[in-house]
Amino acid sequence: MDIELLYWGRSWGKLSKHGKRKFEYHPYCQLEICCAGHLLMTTGDGKFVLRSGDMLLLPPGTGHYVTYPDETNKFYSLKFEASTAPAHATLLLNNTLTQWCINSLNFCHPADARYAMPITNSNREIVEGVLAACMKRFCADEEKHRLNEPDIFKKIRDAVLSSGEALNVESCAERLNMSAVQLNYQFSKALKEYKLPVEKYSVKKLIDQAILHQIDRYLDFTDFSLSMIASQLKFNNVYTFSRYYKRLTGISPVKRRHQK
Repeated sequence: MDIELLYWGRSWGKLSKHGKRKFEYHPYCQLEICCAGHLLMTTGDGKFVLRSGDMLLLPPGTGHYVTYPDETNKFYSLKFEASTAPAHATLLLNNTLTQWCINSLNFCHPADARYAMPITNSNREIVEGVLAACMKRFCADEEKHRLNEPDIFKKIRDAVLSSGEALNVESCAERLNMSAVQLNYQFSKALKEYKLPVEKYSVKKLIDQAILHQIDRYLDFTDFSLSMIASQLKFNNVYTFSRYYKRLTGISPVKRRHQK
């Protein structure tokens, strides 16, 4: 797995307990590691409480903000690019891996250093090694989760990916030979059966994730213009396409391609 460290730092103590309370978006991964106390991270996928030894991964484009209700908190924050990342914000509870990560970061982080740390040849190798180990675990957990997810999830993704275009709920249902009402009913039934949170999953969200996957492949591996990508995916025009991408990721497709 390819990892490129962009930022890493450590903070503690009396930070504003209310945080910014405004969603932020960025085109790279973010890893929050709680070393002491606790943090509250609010994302588009739900709210997560991080306690000592817990870590939270935010994939690219995940809206989020953090609050600090505990003045004894200590935590690391790392921003980086990764060749592979899970689709959703994921919490990993305190275990031997998270403790190893904290110890490894402490090793190359001066005890009194706070906030942003310079990235040097010596610490880059250690920090990127830590991130690679974490990402392999997060991706493995997501794959395990996918193998145990409702069959209707896979059918929706396959319908979008096989169509090669930006479907909506109605057109996705049509490709699955059912009505939109039937699709939503089967989806809701599957959520209850698998005891999945309604606020985290929806037919629309799964369709959007599959469409974003297609767009990112075009941006990363072709020289197609934005107009051509919009045409391939059957958006009405390039402006609709760009607004759609920015609404879901927080950045424009032009900026996403430039950064890659």
